[in-house]
Amino acid sequence: MEIEIKLTPDQIGFLAASLSKFEDSKEFQMKLLNNPDRILKSQISIILDIKDIFTEKFKSISKKVNLFDTKKKHKFTFKYHEAYAICVYLTGLINNETVSEIRANAITINLLLDQKL
Repeated sequence: MEIEIKLTPDQIGFLAASLSKFEDSKEFQMKLLNNPDRILKSQISIILDIKDIFTEKFKSISKKVNLFDTKKKHKFTFKYHEAYAICVYLTGLINNETVSEIRANAITINLLLDQKL
C-alpha cells in the first residue's frame, strides 16, 4: 500500500531540517542505544531513511531556484509504514515544540498525511 503526498519546497525544507536535527542530537543517540523498545527503534530507522529522501530532494530543488516555482508542489510516494512513521514523528514534534511557525508547518504536513492514512 502506497501513500502519495504533494509538498511545497518550504515544507520539504522544513522536513529535511527538522529530521537532520533529530538525527544529529547526541542526547537522542544515547537514549536510543539504551532504549529496549523495538517499535521505537524501527520507527526511528524508517525516519532516518526518509530524512535522506527529503534532504536530497531539497538539495536538488535549491539548485534550481526559480521565483515562479516556489509554489510548485513535488510528489512523494511512501509505503504505509513510512508515512505512519512520519506522522508519529510530526505528532511528537507538535506536542513538544514551542515555536509557533514550526508547529504550524508540522500540523499542516501531519494533516496531509492523516488524510491519506
